[in-house]
Amino acid sequence: MTIELSIFDVVGVEDVLTEEEKAVLNAEEDKKAKAKTTAAKPKPKPKPIEEFKVTAEWTIHFPTEAFRVSDFVDEDDIPEDGVTLEIVRQGIERHFPKFSAARTKWDMGATRYLTSK
Repeated sequence: MTIELSIFDVVGVEDVLTEEEKAVLNAEEDKKAKAKTTAAKPKPKPKPIEEFKVTAEWTIHFPTEAFRVSDFVDEDDIPEDGVTLEIVRQGIERHFPKFSAARTKWDMGATRYLTSK
């Protein structure tokens, strides 16, 4: 087994700190400890989005394409008050498997469109 030595161990130099330097080092260590404890706290769960309903008039915009809700849900199956985004997402997932529930996020715009990320 070998013992690692630094140049300071060989020469016999001791680390001498003034009281001010020790206070600064302790303050920095305290800041790091506080940052770790605040980072360790679990984030609060986001509030669930209230159920949002869309009609056949709405469009869905994906970075490379745009679709109508009626492309994925039969217009006969869409009631007057609309269908939920989950039903629309399930219809999209049949055609595009990457639109799983875990990977789909909806952003609603004021001009009747949905953006999926």
